[in-house]
Amino acid sequence: MKQDLAILAAVVTLLCAVSALAEWAPPDVPDLTKGGTNFNDHSWTLGPTGARGWIWEWNVETIDARQILVTQVDKGSPADGILDVGDVILGLNGKPFDSDARKAFGRAITEAEKTENKGLLNLIRWRKGTNANVTVKLQVMGSYSDTAPFDCPKSRKILEQGCRYLASHAFVEPDDGDITAPINALALLASGMPEYMDKVKDFAHKLGAPDPDLEHQEGLVSWRWGYTALFLAEYHLATKDDYVLPAIRKYATTIARGQSAVGTWGHGMAENGSLGGYGAMNATTLPCWLSLILARQCGVNEPVVQAAVETSHKFLGFYINKGGLPYGDHPPVWEFHDNNGKDAFAAVPFDLVGDREGTRFFSKMATASYAEKETGHTGNYFSYLWGPLGVRRAGRTAVSAFMKEQQWYYDLARHWDGQITYQGWWDDSYTGWDMTGPFMLAYALPLEKLFITGKGSHPENQLSDTEVKAVIEDGRNVDNWHLDTCYDAKTEQELLASLGSWSPAVRFRAARSLARKQGDVVPRLLDMLRGDKPDAKLGACQALEYMGTNAAPAVGALVKQLEQTNVWVQIRAMYALAGIGTPARKAAPNLLNMAATAAKSDPRDMRRRYLCFSLFTGDTFDDAPAHGLLADSLEGIDRQLLYPAVKQMLLIDDGMSRMQLVSVYKTLSDTELEPLWPDIMVAATNYAPSGEMFRDEIRLASLDLLAKHHFKEGIGASLDYARNQNPWGSEERMGRIMEVLKSYGVAARSTLPELKEILNKSLNEDDEQKRKSGAVKDALTSIEQAKDQPTLRCIEPTR
Repeated sequence: MKQDLAILAAVVTLLCAVSALAEWAPPDVPDLTKGGTNFNDHSWTLGPTGARGWIWEWNVETIDARQILVTQVDKGSPADGILDVGDVILGLNGKPFDSDARKAFGRAITEAEKTENKGLLNLIRWRKGTNANVTVKLQVMGSYSDTAPFDCPKSRKILEQGCRYLASHAFVEPDDGDITAPINALALLASGMPEYMDKVKDFAHKLGAPDPDLEHQEGLVSWRWGYTALFLAEYHLATKDDYVLPAIRKYATTIARGQSAVGTWGHGMAENGSLGGYGAMNATTLPCWLSLILARQCGVNEPVVQAAVETSHKFLGFYINKGGLPYGDHPPVWEFHDNNGKDAFAAVPFDLVGDREGTRFFSKMATASYAEKETGHTGNYFSYLWGPLGVRRAGRTAVSAFMKEQQWYYDLARHWDGQITYQGWWDDSYTGWDMTGPFMLAYALPLEKLFITGKGSHPENQLSDTEVKAVIEDGRNVDNWHLDTCYDAKTEQELLASLGSWSPAVRFRAARSLARKQGDVVPRLLDMLRGDKPDAKLGACQALEYMGTNAAPAVGALVKQLEQTNVWVQIRAMYALAGIGTPARKAAPNLLNMAATAAKSDPRDMRRRYLCFSLFTGDTFDDAPAHGLLADSLEGIDRQLLYPAVKQMLLIDDGMSRMQLVSVYKTLSDTELEPLWPDIMVAATNYAPSGEMFRDEIRLASLDLLAKHHFKEGIGASLDYARNQNPWGSEERMGRIMEVLKSYGVAARSTLPELKEILNKSLNEDDEQKRKSGAVKDALTSIEQAKDQPTLRCIEPTR
């Protein structure tokens, strides 16, 4: 299990910090004209030339690429007869590439398509040792207007071309592996072009049969149901076609009943308020939430739907002004402005429920994310789907500024027939997916036919021209290699100013770089803490955390921040104290007092979660401090302060946070554990409703303790655990549970009938089940042959 948890921790860190990949050494850039070869099979669409090419890349960045190897040329395309497989493109307009070849090629397409340039794309082509200047004749599309995609003939042409492509291909019902059809259908619907409405209607009626069979669907149903229900609701609101209303109602009520207790969805629906598998996933929570909001617009007003909308709003609302939406119920992401489109997506439902603060924050995050779109967990499909749609909530000026930064990418991705195929890593989950729909939704924004493309947006959320310019600057000079170090060239004064930014990503980058400079900035940071600007306080806390023991003079000022009414300032101050380490250990009693007391302004009790990390985390884990203040020792800590805090922390609704209490189990003596046995029993028997991937470790550690001290209650708790596990990872977990039961010796014989029943259910199954059955067989044999009979204790009820 420890090995399993280490893997899980690495996975979560990867989800939230793609920048860690930059630590790997990139391969050398080959000279393709001198025997160098491509080192993978990944290729890029070379815009509407009809060719594809391999471009040197690392972490989806092609910064050092100066050549393009042609890997495919479509017959009859503009490049046919001009380029051939094996050719190498060395430059443009008679000059070799002197910058990123991919971006330069994309920008050259934008220029060539202008009316005055007659579609002429001039290339330097290397073929079998000979260089030649050649020209590919592209369709003239015109220029992007300064306000593109608004009032832009070129954007309109691209939309028309893409919609023709979509209309010429069949829409297949979504499944676990591909949900692009509802999104592509949404693009046709968003175009408002009457010639395509019959195709959209046929697909809507296919998906929206009055009584869809949801009861027997299995697999990753949240993905299918969320996007299907979203499409059907938008279709009904756009067409008033009542045929799909019964299906919308059934999807909405079924999705709402499948919501977890904290307001999330996972790959599938929750049972009894708890998600299985990986647990909460915001990539599915967002479409499910938005589909319910739009279902209400369609007249679906069932109480279960209303309650689910409010619960998700409460869950997602926590992240406002704190950071980006993470993978699931995890700490906010402060490395990025957007992580595969989740922040951009969030701006849409927050606008529709009238949450101005949430709309402005997430739409600003989306606007600043233009240089971060190419990466994301499992790929970037959703980044390009939701990016422009979220920015639309910040206003037309924001959309135009955002899209201007990405015109090169959009033109490079567009095929000569109007199709857009996925552009990402060679092994992404979405490789081969049709991305025409997401791109066409961006070009359909001026029409505002759908709620996701701007219909119903609130003008008061829009950013001013000055704000847009500043937010765009916040996203400047960033690439996927250097997210952690991209501010290192800034001066100390510039970094201190950046610590007061509205943007969590800007504050993070500035704090990291400032800490690396190791200057004497603590006095300046103390001034920021004493000020009245929350963003500056947050930035100062983060810088002090990364400075470690060098920030020791700030301990007293950080303790004062624990008295702030802003819970997030309190949390960042806790993290700073933990980051400082030993010099800040004297603040531990303050943190324990906070853990024992609920904060009125913290309805989900998030403060206690972060106190768990600040006090007890033993390793760098999921953006937690490097080490908790009390992770290694409780020496000198008043137990009368410790016990109330631990009792409350063992009841936190998040499994990842509860897990940190394992270090307390390890450091308390047997005598000191006595007041905690009823609470340890609760931890052994009750699942945390969130943080599913990590909630088993505290339960297993609690069972280990109960067995070590021979508590009778541990036998029934272990048996119940064995019978009712989350299937994900249970093959490893079963061995731990069986070890606990075996330690009871003769006293565990009462479990033999149930163990035999468990064994019969796991026989003749896959390898994972065989591992479980092997552990149960071993336990049966051990218990049947046991001779030891420990004297059992009973847990006395709390008085």
